[in-house]
Amino acid sequence: MIKEYNYYYFFIFLFFLTALCFFLFFNQAFPLNGYSSDLPGHLAHLRDGYSLINLFILEIQNLLRISRANINILPIIIYVILLTSSVFFIAIEINIYLKFKYKDINPYFADFFSISIILVSMLIYSYKQWTLYLGNFSSSIWHNSTTIYCKLFSLPVFILLWFVYAEYKNNKIRYGYIFLISIFAFLSDFVKPSFMLSFFPSVAIAMFYLLIRKKISFYFFFIILISLSSSLIPLWMINQKIYEKVGASIFVIISPGTVWHQYARSIPVSLLLSTAFPFFVLIITIINKKINLLFSISWINYIVALIIFYVFAESGNRMFDGNFEWSGQLAIFFLFLTSAEEFYFNKNNYAKTIKYAGSFLFAWHLVSGLYYFGKILLGYYYA
Repeated sequence: MIKEYNYYYFFIFLFFLTALCFFLFFNQAFPLNGYSSDLPGHLAHLRDGYSLINLFILEIQNLLRISRANINILPIIIYVILLTSSVFFIAIEINIYLKFKYKDINPYFADFFSISIILVSMLIYSYKQWTLYLGNFSSSIWHNSTTIYCKLFSLPVFILLWFVYAEYKNNKIRYGYIFLISIFAFLSDFVKPSFMLSFFPSVAIAMFYLLIRKKISFYFFFIILISLSSSLIPLWMINQKIYEKVGASIFVIISPGTVWHQYARSIPVSLLLSTAFPFFVLIITIINKKINLLFSISWINYIVALIIFYVFAESGNRMFDGNFEWSGQLAIFFLFLTSAEEFYFNKNNYAKTIKYAGSFLFAWHLVSGLYYFGKILLGYYYA
């Protein structure tokens, strides 16, 4: 730990990033300059109230007694402010988690990764690439607002799960934190049902493995799954609002690889571009036989998310919207967090060549993410 730490630097960089995000989201919400994104489509459905954010904004309208003459402007401004704030607080959540878990690390190191994890993207190997995002998963998604909101509420589920398990190993069951897992799992699914769609079964698989290895009791296994099952409530509500509303015209179908092949020439290449650094870290951790719980769950979550995207699709005109892909996008975000944690924060005595190789891959992901963010900021469609 360094003796003099100035936290102002972290907030200066973070405020600069959020200012750019406000500029981006504002232009996406009012696409007068050709900024294209999913945001106008989400704003068009504000009245439907099938998402937590939609309901929150509608309640603000009711409290302020907004007249119908202003109803198209103020809700959009509120939406953009909430979206920008989400980016800010995602970085804060990561920062608190890293500094709390690793008390002896250089705080500037934690600050750097708190912002970097938000920005890393799929590897970009040529500035001449016109389409960067489509077909390649990315930790950073800047054209879909609900994905950003979902990260804000999903991170506490992920972090609290680590804390509850760590306390359980010390023979303590923190019911209050388990209750918080239930709350945030509910909120995460209420914002966007993509993360919990893959995370719930992933945790079940990991916990079942620990159960049969007699690392946890059946009671602990049971209460963790019960806490996560709160996410099923908004999943059912959203299903009633969307699929039941449109009738038989749109429904979930089994169509292996149809949507994925639409956007990616090669699935293995798209996976390599999106997860080169996490895959590298996975290999060296397997060799060292030191895989922790969150790192394991993040990889199980990633695999389950890929299976969901590969197998399922929506019928009708929503088929190639790729809505089942969002589980994979969110899974990669957590994969980068746990991979960076495993590679840089845990005390591993890697050889210099391994350190350089891993750092090169992470730097490539980060530079690619900055380039990708820059393209989006300049108004390129999905970059």
